[in-house]
Amino acid sequence: MAGNEQVEPNLKHVKTLRTVLLCVAVFAATLVTTIVLLQPVKTLVATGANDFLSFYAGGRLAFDPGLYNPERIQEVQKQAAGVSTRTLPFTRLPVFAALWWPLAQAPYAAAYAIWQIAGLFAVVVFVAIWRASPRHSVLLALVASIPLQWSFANAQDLPWLLVCIAIALRLLSAGSQFWAGASLSLCLSKYHLILVIAFMLLLNRNRQIRTGFLCGFLLLLSLSFATAGIDWPQSYVSLLLNADIDATLVHPNLFGLLSYFDRSHVTVGMTLACLAWILYLIGRRATTEISLGTAILCSLLVTPHLFVQDLVLLLPICLVTLKTSSSEFTRLSALWLLTPFPYIFELALPFPAGQGITLGMLLMLIGIAREQVAKAELPQTLHTANLESSSAR
Repeated sequence: MAGNEQVEPNLKHVKTLRTVLLCVAVFAATLVTTIVLLQPVKTLVATGANDFLSFYAGGRLAFDPGLYNPERIQEVQKQAAGVSTRTLPFTRLPVFAALWWPLAQAPYAAAYAIWQIAGLFAVVVFVAIWRASPRHSVLLALVASIPLQWSFANAQDLPWLLVCIAIALRLLSAGSQFWAGASLSLCLSKYHLILVIAFMLLLNRNRQIRTGFLCGFLLLLSLSFATAGIDWPQSYVSLLLNADIDATLVHPNLFGLLSYFDRSHVTVGMTLACLAWILYLIGRRATTEISLGTAILCSLLVTPHLFVQDLVLLLPICLVTLKTSSSEFTRLSALWLLTPFPYIFELALPFPAGQGITLGMLLMLIGIAREQVAKAELPQTLHTANLESSSAR
């Protein structure tokens, strides 16, 4: 007995060591790949001449009428970092500029270092909060994530969106639907990446999460008016309509693919109608967790403004799908999106040769829909079989 008790801890230590070594090896491989791909812009990453220019300038101008004035933003960027660009204005709601105001009081280099450290802390928080799949799966997915590394290279706040999603799912599992919805509303920091969530919440029968999301949205809107006054929506819309904020012509999603081959309204309309029907099938049948994950997946598919780093938001739905799906087709699609390969192809190959991301997202969406429809039909099939059995007797 004593011998068996000693063997079991040793086996656990061996498994833990294997997991750690595998994570280190995968992280090293993906990090080297990222460094190679970033060689042309390595100086920009090292000095913070990336998306942090936008966040810092927004924080500096949080209570200034020029928050959405491109010239004013460029002026602040030039003063703080020595460089400026018209393609990086501040495009978040005013409440988020106020949130970053304290950080923007520090010198630019110090603020950039704090921002990146905070992003790393967010990743640790995400791992600590996430309970929807085994810990080793989460760690392996994170270290293999090219989008996550790209997020740090571009100094994005995406790790904190992962934390908001993890908190929402944790609260859902604990039965706190209202607060789960409120937590999810914080993702409105990048609302173009969660456009479909509002539609999915209307389909979902859970009223509390819908109410929580709406209350969170109204609170963010109220704080935005308190921060920037009543006139900010007009200048904000004017800024968003400025084509200079979109630095790329082709995006790694369905919108980019359609724009490349066929820009006709008929094609776009038919595609959106098909996606809406798939969402309806999922939203009326799936659990709230699957519904919300699918909504984020669809948002990433159709948003007109998407970059590789934004695809880190696929992590939650892919991890949930790997754990809960009984379909090998769906699980393989999710696994494909968790590997570095589709993102490396996207970054290294000319468009549309690297569209493995779009293909993977579409296949996973179709797989989830098929599975939910099959689950919904199963009780009816069993009921029919029982009736036939009773008649035979």
